[in-house]
Amino acid sequence: MKSLPKCPKCQNRMEKGYIMDRGDANRISPATWVEGELVRSWWMGAKLAGKRQLQVDTFRCIDCGYVESYTC
Repeated sequence: MKSLPKCPKCQNRMEKGYIMDRGDANRISPATWVEGELVRSWWMGAKLAGKRQLQVDTFRCIDCGYVESYTC
């Protein structure tokens, strides 16, 4: 995403940020989108082999606080 989106609620400016996930050993990392249905794995929590994964960027409206996420 090259330019910052405008808020779909109030048309004001949005600022870029991210939503943090906690993973193995409580390690913090940015949220990730994974294609397809969730297939659970006893060892890893989810089977990810062969699935496309994209980082999720999140934008927050500086006026009304609305939050919207996109994959990049």
